[in-house]
Amino acid sequence: MRKLRKGFTLVELLIVIAILGALSATMSVATSGSTAKAKATAIVASIDSCKSAAMLYLVSADAKPSGTIDDILTESIPAWDEFKTGAIRYKAEGEATDSSKWTVTVDFSDDPDAEGIKAALKKIKGYGGDKAKDGAIKVTLTSGKVEKGTAISATDNTENDRG
Repeated sequence: MRKLRKGFTLVELLIVIAILGALSATMSVATSGSTAKAKATAIVASIDSCKSAAMLYLVSADAKPSGTIDDILTESIPAWDEFKTGAIRYKAEGEATDSSKWTVTVDFSDDPDAEGIKAALKKIKGYGGDKAKDGAIKVTLTSGKVEKGTAISATDNTENDRG
């Protein structure tokens, strides 16, 4: 009479471990680009928020603007101060009186996914080509001079800059 065995044999366990390992490797390869793509999408969304905040400020300003675009974005975007630190850093430049020179530079060169972010940005309309080749992208927020009550359209002029 045969003795009933309890549990699994070593071969059965090794087969299950091999299958789980193969599935794990497949999933990690499939999701590796997702983080970089999400970060690139977040960068574009943040730049769009900066453009919207700048446009809203220009349209609603009762008096001639003063200060800098950084001041305007600090007032308009609650998380702006947090955007200035971390692996992906945002820097706004330009005087409030000359909106044609308002720029936001996004430096992602210190991010562990920098190469993936660069590749993902190249696939997003308006950010393609070699615009993000140095791990930073510079975007002009507006065009034209600031005048009371004048709406100025945002442009998608991007250029390389590691400023």
